[in-house]
Amino acid sequence: MRILIVGTPRTGSTNFAEHISKNKNCIRVGEIFNSQTFKKRLARQKVDINEWECFKNDQKELEELEQMAKFQIKMFKEKDNIVAKLFPEHLNKLGFDKVFKYSFELCDIADEIYYTQRLDKKAQTISKSVSLLTKYWNKDRKPFEGELSDFMLSETFKDIKEETIKVFNIFKKYRGEVINLVEKDNPYPNRYAYEGDWELPEELPTLK
Repeated sequence: MRILIVGTPRTGSTNFAEHISKNKNCIRVGEIFNSQTFKKRLARQKVDINEWECFKNDQKELEELEQMAKFQIKMFKEKDNIVAKLFPEHLNKLGFDKVFKYSFELCDIADEIYYTQRLDKKAQTISKSVSLLTKYWNKDRKPFEGELSDFMLSETFKDIKEETIKVFNIFKKYRGEVINLVEKDNPYPNRYAYEGDWELPEELPTLK
């Protein structure tokens, strides 16, 4: 069973991946196109270094991010009990067309696809801004005691909007079950209590 979770950051995808992994006895590999995560897996010998070096040599005409994307797709295809997360933004440096090329290739292989989204886009914007500032993206994040500027929130919202549109385009081609994170059920610890007056510049559509 190859399971893919598609979404944007701060939508509860990690908790959902943990849930799926336990319930369906799957290996959880995290954000499959995240180059930083991939490097950590290499360092921890979660990825066969020799296999990776051979693959890179065969694909040496490509830049390393694209090599990694193709290598991860190959890995996903060869496993039969895996759950991975797809955030299209991790491939942005490859350009618009290749973001979808490799996202679609991954979706083609998946047996099940889920989409995570956060219904409160303001809460998602605040949460992502805090993670960007603290550089903590997991449950180990310490309480944030700083302030968020309107500029920071507006720039983060622009990113969320762009990535949400990408997810919508994937959803149009590859339907799946939508998992909604609502704030009353949010299990994340050390949540930041925003007290400013920034508001969403516009409402974003939600998957249904």
